[in-house]
Amino acid sequence: MSSTAPLARKSAAPIPGVAVSDRRRQSRLARDGKGFWYTRYPGPDRPAAEQHFFQQLYFHLIGTDSGQDTYVLGKGFPKVAEILLEIASTRN
Repeated sequence: MSSTAPLARKSAAPIPGVAVSDRRRQSRLARDGKGFWYTRYPGPDRPAAEQHFFQQLYFHLIGTDSGQDTYVLGKGFPKVAEILLEIASTRN
């Protein structure tokens, strides 16, 4: 179930209009600041005993409805796999 609590950026400022489920665990803002990747666990589409497993990665474009978020990876991962997000720094 989603709450109305917005996800925060690196600063603690909320992102307006983004509902965050209590099943989402991590997020990382894209370098251009236009969106962010986040992990979440499945909701009611899985049996209750499996809803804290099968983590997946999604991308949210800020300013769009969260129902339009793009699935990135995780559907084929094992039940207990954990996705860790890191933004690599590059040098020009």
